[in-house]
Amino acid sequence: MHTKKRGFTLVELLVVIAIIGILIGMLLPAVQQVREAARRTQCLNNIRQLSLACHSYASAFGHFPPGCNWNEGSSDLQRNESVLPGGERMAWTVFLLPFIEQENLQDTFKSATADWSTDYWLATLPSGEPCASAVIPFLLCPSDASPFGDLNDSYTQLQVQSLGALGTKFGKSNYVAIAGAGDEFQTSNMATFNDSANRFYWGVFGKNSKTSFGDLAGDGTTNIIAIGERATRTDEQSGKTNSLRSGQGAVWVGVGTANAHYPIRNGAGSVSKDWSVFGHLASDNVVNWSINGNDTPRAVASSFHSGGANIALADGSARFVNENLNINTFGTLVRMQDGQVVPGF
Repeated sequence: MHTKKRGFTLVELLVVIAIIGILIGMLLPAVQQVREAARRTQCLNNIRQLSLACHSYASAFGHFPPGCNWNEGSSDLQRNESVLPGGERMAWTVFLLPFIEQENLQDTFKSATADWSTDYWLATLPSGEPCASAVIPFLLCPSDASPFGDLNDSYTQLQVQSLGALGTKFGKSNYVAIAGAGDEFQTSNMATFNDSANRFYWGVFGKNSKTSFGDLAGDGTTNIIAIGERATRTDEQSGKTNSLRSGQGAVWVGVGTANAHYPIRNGAGSVSKDWSVFGHLASDNVVNWSINGNDTPRAVASSFHSGGANIALADGSARFVNENLNINTFGTLVRMQDGQVVPGF
């Protein structure tokens, strides 16, 4: 006797599909969290390797790489140290290229600029591409959500028409050299970050800086942030809804010669040339200058990781720092000779 096989009814199929959909909906957030954890770990490894590269540089030359080489006189972020050879404003990351497996790029770049003595934005690779447009994956945070990809759109018009490089886009970096805390030109309201004389306190890096381990001995290398993560975040994403700036982030190549070379989105103004490679704390305003604060384009640390950002200490270690870190503790951590005790963080 034959029996008729009974299939699923439409209702049963819909119930099964609904259950599968619910399970997928429950699973996706967990998968995304795992992926973000992996991206954050990769970013942490990047910044740790950069810190170790600084140590390798210091072993070879006796000091950390300069924040950039600078051939002008009075300037912010300059410590009155002697001018370095080749003053075309090459960033600290350029000097680290041989220590992050990019020696060929540095050799080509150095040759194309006559040992850093000619305009770097005009130097090209054998392919004809600007050296400054080279993308170095090692310097990119995998969580960075920039709509401009691996090039930094904020510095597209560096050295405008008169210098012949309009439209050149520079390779992005998500890591900046830390210059310190306080404002050397507005010290009267900086008592929180300064001593009784209201002096600016230096970080590890500055223009023409030659920081040695001896310079770091007072506070200790474990208590000084040397490198900070920098998100390519627009001002709107940072909370400045009335701003017209695009997402600055950072570049690996160097700083410009004038603020006017870094125009804001509608062309009616500019952003500072120095913050393309440097980060600092200008005040104890938590909203603006804390981790992931509103002043992302200039501050020490920001990211698209949830709840904080990665930093590297001067001892070569790296860690993820919570965005709720006390601002005074944060200010102490970015200064290398303030003599202050750093509480746990």
